Amino acid sequence: DFNDPNNIIIYPEIVADNPCGVKNVVRYLLYHVSPERYSKEDMLVAYTENFKRGMPDDTHVMTIVEPKVDFFYDQGHEKKGDCYIEKKNSGAGHIHSSAAYRLSGQETDDELLRIFNQYKRFYSYDNETYLNTIAALCGCESVIVPGPDKRREDIIDKQPVLKYGVAFGIEDLEWANSTRDKVREGLAEFGQVSKQQFLDFIEITKEKFIKGIT
Repeated sequence: DFNDPNNIIIYPEIVADNPCGVKNVVRYLLYHVSPERYSKEDMLVAYTENFKRGMPDDTHVMTIVEPKVDFFYDQGHEKKGDCYIEKKNSGAGHIHSSAAYRLSGQETDDELLRIFNQYKRFYSYDNETYLNTIAALCGCESVIVPGPDKRREDIIDKQPVLKYGVAFGIEDLEWANSTRDKVREGLAEFGQVSKQQFLDFIEITKEKFIKGIT
């Protein structure tokens, strides 16, 4: 019942209006937008601190990622060749081999586990996909091919899970490989932060829209 005054609806940032007509609206900002797109009564929640910039001071942050650390692991197979993805092309030139296997971005988890345990190196022309971290979890060399003017600091600011085990350009590969053993630790730490942000989000939302409900 969209007319229930206690209902709360969450829209992604691409929805500027309120098509469902629900009274209490949360905007989950997964990209940079202008706050002028939305009603002043809406609650704004940014995916990362990066997307909070330029938004009102009361904009909250909630970074939700399913780490899947219990599923993806290095099976110890000998890895050969390379693979790549261009889901969101960064604008960088290709550096993978002509024989590289191309991922579609529609693979199942089982398929990803097999692929990243088969290939030695993964080239990603997408700065933001979680596949960059999944490859590292599987012991595959993970290389983001950053687009022009893209800095490591800016990419990590948008995707904190890329802190360890992922190279930003082929020249960064030695560092990425040397920190690959910290990927799981970093994801566990990130998971705790993410969980607390989610719990805070629930409380803040109740306080804003449904005061008095426990």
